[in-house]
Amino acid sequence: MGVFKIKVGIIGGSGYTGSELIKILLKHPHVDITYISANKYAGENISNLFPQFEGIIDYTFKKFNMDEAIKSADFFFTALPHGVGIEIVSGLVNAGKKVIDLSADFRLDDKKTYEDWYKKEHPGFDLIEKTVYGLSEIYKEKIQKAFLVANPGCYSTAILLGLFPLLKNKLIEKQIIVDAKSGISGAGRKVAQEYIYTKVNENFKAYSSFNHRHQPEIEQEINKFGKENIDFYFIPHLLPVDRGIMATIYSDLKDGVGYEEIETVYKTEYGKSRFVKILPNEPDIKSVRGSNYCHLSFNLSSDKKKIAVFSAIDNLVKGASGQAVQNMNIMLGMEENIGLKNIGLAP
Repeated sequence: MGVFKIKVGIIGGSGYTGSELIKILLKHPHVDITYISANKYAGENISNLFPQFEGIIDYTFKKFNMDEAIKSADFFFTALPHGVGIEIVSGLVNAGKKVIDLSADFRLDDKKTYEDWYKKEHPGFDLIEKTVYGLSEIYKEKIQKAFLVANPGCYSTAILLGLFPLLKNKLIEKQIIVDAKSGISGAGRKVAQEYIYTKVNENFKAYSSFNHRHQPEIEQEINKFGKENIDFYFIPHLLPVDRGIMATIYSDLKDGVGYEEIETVYKTEYGKSRFVKILPNEPDIKSVRGSNYCHLSFNLSSDKKKIAVFSAIDNLVKGASGQAVQNMNIMLGMEENIGLKNIGLAP
């Protein structure tokens, strides 16, 4: 008996997340990539845009066509800019296809919040009730039953995985401050003055302070975790590296909470996780590069009143395409590490 295969389509295969998806899925034993669209590069061979695929995959990007896509694949990843793929996702789901969307279009529960932050109308908000927020370790049971999963943002993944055990177990006070750094690929493949080599090399800067687009989805989820309104403050920074996220999360501990209790809570929540690892010392982004791991650690101030949590991920893998494949595995009833356990530095 041969290995079963599922036909998979990628809508938006020319960006960083699209190419990362192709790379991961080519090694997945239960996947055949049968459809890849990229309107800007329609008619061009993938290896012309991404030479790493030369001799590995011979495929020409297609211009997206709904009927052709539906006939070509059973499971889809949509990796399009925010606001571009809403009607595409709706069409695929209405055709009975399972979809993982890597944009922000289905992450937020409130339509006005989406439109305020993304400055776009949302014509497919009726699908939100059917959407599961795809934080794999936290919402696994819901993801198993989902037809549409909204893959979390990269900053969101690093921060929420760091905070979940503390909020669920009510170990910290209501104010949270996050100082996070991302590599350049977090901005996508767009050409912009602020991302050219001479601007970012040997440089370091904050950006979108208190106004980053991942802010509302993080706030939405941490308030669910803690079941109360949390004061959340988030400052992102741009690192002069190509990939990786390092988030440092600060909060006040509730009275009487000690190191051993916190350590027990983290190990309890993530003890069976395939991809979240609790380290004894502060993590670094080089150690997670190319892998689907999230490395976490924490430390307490000398007076034991404050906690700092450290979270490191690869923004293109655990923060995007790797977590998307992890979610696909969960949705299809497979072991969640299939196709992911041997990528990057994962054992």
